[in-house]
Amino acid sequence: MSAATTPNIVIPEDTPSEQEEIRKASRMTLKEVQNVVSTLKENFYPGKSLPHAPGKDLSVSSAKQPSEPKRCKMVEQLTKATQTTFEDETNLLAEQPSAGYWVKVAEKRRLALKETVEENARLHMELSEKTEELNDLQNVVESLKSLVETVVEMLNEESESKTTNEASQVDDSGIAHSLVDGGTDN
Repeated sequence: MSAATTPNIVIPEDTPSEQEEIRKASRMTLKEVQNVVSTLKENFYPGKSLPHAPGKDLSVSSAKQPSEPKRCKMVEQLTKATQTTFEDETNLLAEQPSAGYWVKVAEKRRLALKETVEENARLHMELSEKTEELNDLQNVVESLKSLVETVVEMLNEESESKTTNEASQVDDSGIAHSLVDGGTDN
């Protein structure tokens, strides 16, 4: 198709009054729905069912509807800052705390120091116990290593003695008796 053969489609514009009518006939806004529901709740009694009504019947009259949503006024919030001068700061620092304050601070420090010393002593005791345990375990490891070496040496000596015994039992045929008899020594 060429551009000359396509028909022009014209969409007519609705007038503002027609647009308002269409808006009213279409869906209700959330605010309108909430108003309708609240009026239904006011008239609701337990055991009585809510009346079933189509959407158009529930619409609120146009006199109650505002033409435009209300807008809140935007108010600029000013932040108030308090500026202190150098004199104010020195006045705050110039006051000496009372003697009772220093007594309380000293007591808190004394208690904290006491707790720290007790914890330190406990940790030193645990450290000495762990050191003794470590030394004992190292001694056990050394003794087990020497035991393993001894057992390995004994096994090596035993296997060497068996091979020499078997070699001495070979007769003129060159076959060891222990191999011919099924491995039993007589």
